[in-house]
Amino acid sequence: MVKIINDHCLVNHDYIFKTLLAKYNSSASCDILVYNCTDPTKRSHFGYAASYETVKDLAIKLRPKVIIQLADEWASEQNQLHNLLSLTTNLFLRHHRHGEHLDSYQSNTYAIPLGYANGFDPLLSPQKMASRRWTWSFSGALRPNRQHMLVEFWRMWNNIVVGYGNQTPQEIQSLYNNSVFVPCGPGNSSLDCWRHYEASISGAIPVVCGSQQEILDTFSFFGELPPWIYADTWANAVTRCQEIQFDTHKQQEYQDNILAWWHRTIATIQDLISSALLKPVVPDLDRLAYLETITPKPRSVICYSGDGRANH
Repeated sequence: MVKIINDHCLVNHDYIFKTLLAKYNSSASCDILVYNCTDPTKRSHFGYAASYETVKDLAIKLRPKVIIQLADEWASEQNQLHNLLSLTTNLFLRHHRHGEHLDSYQSNTYAIPLGYANGFDPLLSPQKMASRRWTWSFSGALRPNRQHMLVEFWRMWNNIVVGYGNQTPQEIQSLYNNSVFVPCGPGNSSLDCWRHYEASISGAIPVVCGSQQEILDTFSFFGELPPWIYADTWANAVTRCQEIQFDTHKQQEYQDNILAWWHRTIATIQDLISSALLKPVVPDLDRLAYLETITPKPRSVICYSGDGRANH
């Protein structure tokens, strides 16, 4: 059985059930616990978020073999205390790979890709690069830290689409499925956001700008960087895109590598889950109690939008 805290507010329910747990056969016990991790005192587009103590008590009582933690987007909230929940389970999978919190990971803790919003079809066959209509596209909120990105990308002005939100997931997937490049500006608090993975499963090439260390800290899943286009400035990122703008063979090589990386990463996660489900859970509550005394406590420092909607 999969136990989800506040299931109706899970914004990437489809990613969990249609991709990560697609091969999972449920049983009578609670094998997998899924929850949102963010400041429970704030209103958020992630929906209800239980406190660390609530999730810990539930994990000790139910003894899930796998815990999947979603939505720990703001490193500044200092939610690394939640990483100690790995001591109550066989496998702890989590969103958002914060470089400054990696020292709180136990050996059974793994960061996983954010996935995609509900409504995306993970089984949709991506179009080959030679048949794509748009050179690049962007759909999302036009935040200040994304404006410079789009100004630079206007250097590739032919055959583009820019939409400032309000598209459905199906419309966004159709857009990405017809685009060669998708510039991926920062999310709410780091380089990471769903756009990278939605573009990837749609066969487009995500373009990311950041320092080498920030890129490694954010995207090194299972010791491997996704084969996207990276650069230290948006000007350099656009130059790299221009180098293959009319080379459909090179573009297709990127697409093939990106799709292979995605399927390889999902297979790795599924194998970890399958292995964890075979073993009984033996919580290490003594170590948990000790580490709780030396781990920083979460704090409330983030102001969410008043309407609780996501700025995708």
